[in-house]
Amino acid sequence: MMNRTFIPKNIQYSILFFLVVSLFFFPFSFFLLFSLISSLIFIAFRKPKPIYRDRVKKSAAIFLAPVNAIVERVRDVRIEEKEYKEITMLVGVFSQWALHLPLSAEVDEILSHEGKKKWSLLSLPTAIEDLNALKQTQVFLRSKHDKRVILKFFPSILGISPVIWPTSGDRGIAASCFGFFPLGGKVQILLPSASKIFVSEGDILLAGDSVVANLQ
Repeated sequence: MMNRTFIPKNIQYSILFFLVVSLFFFPFSFFLLFSLISSLIFIAFRKPKPIYRDRVKKSAAIFLAPVNAIVERVRDVRIEEKEYKEITMLVGVFSQWALHLPLSAEVDEILSHEGKKKWSLLSLPTAIEDLNALKQTQVFLRSKHDKRVILKFFPSILGISPVIWPTSGDRGIAASCFGFFPLGGKVQILLPSASKIFVSEGDILLAGDSVVANLQ
């Protein structure tokens, strides 16, 4: 069973930087004390990696978080006579930009819609019609079990659209990187209505790692 740290990368780099600085500019006793404190911090924040994680990523029914984000809304919606589970997430400006495939799937289609760029950074419109009027990029995925999911990316107030590497017909495995979302924005996920959702409002998700739902 492997271990890993859950300390954010920027904090890890800061600790290492101060360790190096203390070695050259402070007494050796200070360096030893700082090293001891840093070691205790890393030990305190290290947790065992679940042994089932790799199996989860290979499952065709498990839907993982495509981005590092905070869950803002979970609800049932009806679009063009079809029922969906909708999950809306906020991707911060300083969040990691990488996009990860939420499941092993084939890319059905990628669409870009020019629309309004100026919208509230704090919330998305509730009405589907108002959402459709916003600038967005849509990625349609189809799982091995023929379950279709939709990812919609709404750029931040700066209006920078995501960069998607695959094209229609390409396939990828769960958790693999497939693009990036500069400066963040909002991400809306539409899943089959029978799907079981494992997240709720306020949850913090890790891209390619946090389990969001089980597709049904």
